[in-house]
Formats: sequence, C-alpha cells, structure tokens
Amino acid sequence: MQRRPILYVLNLIIPTAVLFFLDMAVSFTSASDSEKISVKITLILEVSFLSLILNSILPASSDDPPIIAKFFMGVFLLMVVSLLENYVTRSLKEMKPPRWFLKCERLISSRRKKKTSEKYVPYPDEQKEPCDHALAGKEDAEAEAYIFLRSIYSEVKQMREQLFPDKSQMATNAEWNRIMAITESLFFYARLIFSVLFIAYIILKWRSEM
Repeated sequence: MQRRPILYVLNLIIPTAVLFFLDMAVSFTSASDSEKISVKITLILEVSFLSLILNSILPASSDDPPIIAKFFMGVFLLMVVSLLENYVTRSLKEMKPPRWFLKCERLISSRRKKKTSEKYVPYPDEQKEPCDHALAGKEDAEAEAYIFLRSIYSEVKQMREQLFPDKSQMATNAEWNRIMAITESLFFYARLIFSVLFIAYIILKWRSEM
C-alpha cells in the first residue's frame, strides 16, 4: 500500500514551512539578540525532530535523495545560518569599535572640521590704538581678572569632563551601532533572497517530478 503525497505535505512539509517562516519573523521582532538566539535554537530543534520522523519514513536504499529530504536539509541549513548571523551581529555589537574604525572616524571628523573652518571667514581685526600711560593700571587689572576667570573656566571644564562622557566617544559608538544595524539588515536581506531562491527551486523540482 503506497502513501499519498498529501500525508507528507500535511504532517511534515507544512509544519516545517511554518517553523521556517517563524524563524524569519523573529528577525523583525524588537526582542534582544539573546532572546532571538534562544528562540531560533528552539525552532532548529523542532525541525530536527521532524527530520528524524522523516528519516524513519523514507527508504534507506535510495541513492538519490527525494525532494522532501532536500527540502528539509535546505531549511535546516538556512535556519542554522540565521542562528550564526544573530550570534555574529550580537558579538559585533558588544565589542568595542576596532582601531581601523576609530582611525577612519577621526579622519572623517577632521575633514569635516576642516571644511567648516574653510567656510568660516573671520572679520578683520580692528586697528588698536596705542595705550596711554593713564590706562596701564586699568589694563593690568583687567588682565589679572582675565587670568582668574580663565583658571576658573579650566577647572569647570575638567569637572564637566569627569562628570559627563566624551561627546566624540558617544558619537563614535552611535556610528558603530548604525553600521552594525546596516550590516544586520544586509545579512537578513541576503538570507531572504537565498530563501526565496531555494523555495522556488524546490517548487520547480517538485512539479517536474510529479
């Protein structure tokens, strides 16, 4: 007695496809990377359990694996790649920006400052008249007050640097996080393209064998 293909579709292919689409949907959630990894591991274990059921059903004497075995193998590999992708992106986010990135960031920031300084045109200094002897004492007092205010300003600046983090470091971290988000999006879209091509291949192969 031969089993109909609809039994394989209902019992194996549809549950595996649902698990695969759930694995793809996890990437769109706002959960943390560790939570995504744990969910993906659970989905991979469920697909492995279904593949064990398939292995017990399929005959072991065939040299050419059937299309359903190729489907299970492709889905399993794509889900493992998705898991590795999340692990790599999480590791990159947790690590500090590398030295080459810091050098590039400093070079870009220095060029930006140079461009802004070139655009700025200072006003010409006014011609100063020679000081009279009567105003010498007043100028000395103003110079002492300026030095005193300058020392207070330097102390306040040091206190601010100790209390608040460096703005350049914060900007560098924000730029690194933005690059990591772009890298994660590129990984996801590349995996999505491979998944669509794989599903199209399975459908065409299945229709040719029917």
